[in-house]
Amino acid sequence: MTDLARLVADARGVLFDFDGVLADSEWYHFEAYRLAFERRGHRMDVIEYWRHWSDLGEGAPGEIRRHGLAGIEPGEIMAEKRTVFDRWAAQGRITLRPGAAELLTDFAASGIPAAIASNTAAATIASLFAARTGRDEVPVPVIGAPVGLRKKPFPDIFLEAARTLGVPPGGCLVVEDARKGVEAARAAGMEVVLLRSGENRNFEYPEAAVEIGSLEELRRALAASGR
Repeated sequence: MTDLARLVADARGVLFDFDGVLADSEWYHFEAYRLAFERRGHRMDVIEYWRHWSDLGEGAPGEIRRHGLAGIEPGEIMAEKRTVFDRWAAQGRITLRPGAAELLTDFAASGIPAAIASNTAAATIASLFAARTGRDEVPVPVIGAPVGLRKKPFPDIFLEAARTLGVPPGGCLVVEDARKGVEAARAAGMEVVLLRSGENRNFEYPEAAVEIGSLEELRRALAASGR
């Protein structure tokens, strides 16, 4: 049994990040933010976005702080961005990662409780999933922001997901692709599987228990676990 299969076999619950793990959505997050900032005279850099937004989770406040953008309110930026991104999600423009829908179905049918735990709002995730799969419901529970929880890198969303599944935090395995998520999972006392992609290929995540290159590896690990 591989290290990955052993982690899955030992897990009492599995928590999936959404953006970058189950959905190929980070470019659309960037584009929606880029439009909002561009209307206010600021041009975003995509390489900076991968590091400071996707990976570290600094968001609009970080962009404003790093570039000294006086007079721009982060709340207005985020609201404007959310409207654009939600429209694209409902239109089906944003794709799921290969094997994502099948992976969630596999876990829903297994003996391992699973959930999506994301900084993205649960309604947006449900809308995107429905647009891409034609299904009315996501196969596993979705815990997303905003629900009165602090976003990653704080552990709140993962802890709430564990509570929802009725699983102790220490029994949860997290599938992540970003520094903010790895830090949140470790702060919650959870082991991490790191999904590698083009966006995070240059970043190091020594806290991850194991790294994978595709969701298909997780499907094989679940099958090998006997769960």
